[in-house]
Amino acid sequence: NEDIDRVFAVPNPYRTGTSAVTSPYYHNFPDLSIKFFNMPKEADLKIFTVAGDLVWEGHHSSPSGTNGVLTWDVKNKEGGEVSSGVYIFRVESSTGEDMYGRLVVIR
Repeated sequence: NEDIDRVFAVPNPYRTGTSAVTSPYYHNFPDLSIKFFNMPKEADLKIFTVAGDLVWEGHHSSPSGTNGVLTWDVKNKEGGEVSSGVYIFRVESSTGEDMYGRLVVIR
């Protein structure tokens, strides 16, 4: 049984920049992405601004159910980097269940 309420984003908050004593990836994955874990086998992910504007959307598919990870490159639909702020994500499974969460981008 899938529990859609278990979906979460990492890192959250997503930060850019480094310090003199850390690596460039101190706060992030090496590919500078946000990963959504525990995704249902078949699901759509949409990311919105707090004003409700669609920023990005993706689809997760794992027929075996063993790969529950979807990666977002922290860019908008046009390929530009998103700005600092709070974003809302919506996960909708193929069964019609959905859940909402929020994430923060700090540039």
